Amino acid sequence: MEYKDYLLKILKGECPFCGINKDYIVEKWKYFSVILARAPYVKDHVLIIPNRHIIRLSEIKPEERKTLIPIIEKWTKKLEKIHKEINILLRDGVANGIAWKSVDHLHFHLVPDCLIYAPTWWLTRKIYSDYQLWKQTKMFKDKMKWK
Repeated sequence: MEYKDYLLKILKGECPFCGINKDYIVEKWKYFSVILARAPYVKDHVLIIPNRHIIRLSEIKPEERKTLIPIIEKWTKKLEKIHKEINILLRDGVANGIAWKSVDHLHFHLVPDCLIYAPTWWLTRKIYSDYQLWKQTKMFKDKMKWK
């Protein structure tokens, strides 16, 4: 499935991060979860998502903020052990076509070794099926266990 087809499903109002299958979670914290990107820019593309549905960074509560930076730091350090560079992207706000936002749920991308700006590639990237995402998550968890 291509990403543009997946976007059509999201437009129907279903949040892909709310109620996410536990088999797709790499690491779960009290307020946030770490998952692989379903439509990755590159291999080992990770997302950090709030466990509750919020849209803007300004909606994060003080007790949630205290855990966010340590999670970002932990996973950036883990990824830096196997990748040269890690890009960190914040995605907040409403998905309305501006800056290629596609999900109305705050999330952070940790993207290894990748040139981020690629407007035509963005619409043609592939998306993992449920089985592929489960398999990729399992392999990634095994790979990152000792990092």
